[in-house]
Amino acid sequence: MITAPERARRGDVCPIVRDPASLFRRRLIRRACLALVAASLLFAPSRATAQFDDRQVKAAFVLNFLKFVTWPTTDAPAGPIEVVVLGADDLAKAVAEASAGQQIGGRAIVVRSVRRTSEIGASPQLLFIGASERDRLPVLLRQLEGRPVLTVGDATGYGSAGVVLNFYTSDTRIRFEANTTAAARAGLQISSHLLRLARIVG
Repeated sequence: MITAPERARRGDVCPIVRDPASLFRRRLIRRACLALVAASLLFAPSRATAQFDDRQVKAAFVLNFLKFVTWPTTDAPAGPIEVVVLGADDLAKAVAEASAGQQIGGRAIVVRSVRRTSEIGASPQLLFIGASERDRLPVLLRQLEGRPVLTVGDATGYGSAGVVLNFYTSDTRIRFEANTTAAARAGLQISSHLLRLARIVG
């Protein structure tokens, strides 16, 4: 049996649909392929992404981040996992599509796209901060100080500035860096499996 990582290494992550399938069927196939990419990224991130655009690749990474980060335990009832995307509507749409129907630890995933920091809410599990928020980043990070929020960025310098996980591009490939100090301040534990793929910047 060929595993998902092996398929990713061979470059045949997603089959080409040649017959005139219905829109509904194509969407199902698309979601299945994205799920396969998400499962494969931790094993073959450089090649598993070849047939997907940047937004889809980053969305798949975001879902894996949720699976490989542990939040502090609370006595509050477990509701949906909240993902808030600030200043990146296209990425929010891609994450919503990739996570549709999925659960992590028995919890559904809810994605919200916001334009203002006042709309973020108290403590979403994950906050994606778009490159457009560079000027507001220091103030935003101070507001989040001490909260168990996994911040994910998408701009040069975000990681060293205090964002926990940040995307960057190397040799045309999407990679990510990790600020473990910022993670510890937020009370988050990042899996060693994830850290082995990251560039550590703090």
